[in-house]
Amino acid sequence: MACDVRAMQPTPFGILVPGALHAALAGLFAVLVILELVPIVVVMTTDGLWFTNVPEEFTATLWPPLKPLLPGSFFYHYFGFLYYTAIRPAHWLTAWVLGSPEVTIAYTQLYGTIIKVAFSAATIALAGWAILTRALPYPAKLATLLFMLALLVGHPDFYWIYHTRVSYALSVKLFATLLLILTLVCAERMLAGRMSGAGMTAAVGAIAGTLFFEHLLYLPLVLYPTLLIAASTPPRLLAIRALTGLAAAIAAAVAVLAAFYAGDLESMIAGVSAHITGIISGNPMVQPGHHEQFVTLFLDRGSAFFACHVILVGGALVALASAVACLFSVARRRADRTTAVLGLLLLSHLAVMAVYLWPLVKHGTNATVYATTFESLFFVFATAAVAAGKLRPTWSRRLAAVISAIVLASGAAIADYEIAPAAWRRSNYPPASGAVNADYESAPVAWRLSNYAAMGPRCASSTRCSTS
Repeated sequence: MACDVRAMQPTPFGILVPGALHAALAGLFAVLVILELVPIVVVMTTDGLWFTNVPEEFTATLWPPLKPLLPGSFFYHYFGFLYYTAIRPAHWLTAWVLGSPEVTIAYTQLYGTIIKVAFSAATIALAGWAILTRALPYPAKLATLLFMLALLVGHPDFYWIYHTRVSYALSVKLFATLLLILTLVCAERMLAGRMSGAGMTAAVGAIAGTLFFEHLLYLPLVLYPTLLIAASTPPRLLAIRALTGLAAAIAAAVAVLAAFYAGDLESMIAGVSAHITGIISGNPMVQPGHHEQFVTLFLDRGSAFFACHVILVGGALVALASAVACLFSVARRRADRTTAVLGLLLLSHLAVMAVYLWPLVKHGTNATVYATTFESLFFVFATAAVAAGKLRPTWSRRLAAVISAIVLASGAAIADYEIAPAAWRRSNYPPASGAVNADYESAPVAWRLSNYAAMGPRCASSTRCSTS
């Protein structure tokens, strides 16, 4: 049978992949770009306001970058150290463009737009690099893009909380995606019988040190590449690799603190003390209705966490299927590198989920639930990427097919929930009065975006928009 060689492209696996598969990557990338740009276009074309719908985000995003610069401020925030440092230049740029540092609605609009454009550009650049790099095979590239899309639209609130609003959450998906890429690179090296070098160890350590002060809830994800690096490193090099990672983590943590506090040593020491004290206490806090929504209404379509429940159950099913496949391979005496890598991913998932039990009990908030959900997505797509591929054993490719079926079934359930959730039918959105009612967080994303765009004109003449 004739074959068009031009439609075939080489991949890092050393096999030929039809050009149509590369077109699929391009299609997913295009969807990601559109989703990234939609909020920016909506705000810029409808006079919508970045901060009005969630006023507390205005304060949380506007002042923390500047407060640490005040002499003797001893300002402390239990997350976002790198984020607030990174967006500090947005203040300077906004003041320069407007010719005044006075905080007005025009100031917050330009300030928010600069931040949103910067993080969307970083996300798009990371996705583009994942497609173009030769360090990842096709299944890993596909898994990375699907993971990035899942972080945006895997739950009605993901797009709203972690993307549409200008808040510290903008950096979450960048850290999670970068860790997934590093995990997949380490997995490919171990599958090829190569160890990960000191550079990879230092990179993982630096991310760990940064996350300690940036997003502590996502620090456990570092366990995935760490176990793969340790398993592929000769015993004689383990000690030096551990010291390398630890040194990189400490250096990154100190650099983040020094940048955040502009080198104020007393504030740095106070910040570290407050941070460790908060970790020890578990930062006890429970949002109203959390137990009912997350536990009592588990897998109930009336729960605000229904999509998270579906993802968590899907992750549990993938973990079960992965355990069965690995045990089957060992029992048949066919264990190989694929078995080892999948086993390490499963072990990482179980360990991280065990770690998350502490914040789920002590810190019952949306952020904790979403971090746990992101971890499940991380595990599912990492496992699928490793299990897939023409050079994998037959049992591994069958596992990839099972994972694909679980992902599709979960996606279908979530899509149906997002399009017509129970809360939408009960509350009859949008409310006749045009006001935002108490069930706003349960509204579909499309209605929120339309309301988001309309909020600007409505608030332009409202005293609630005063920045005094």
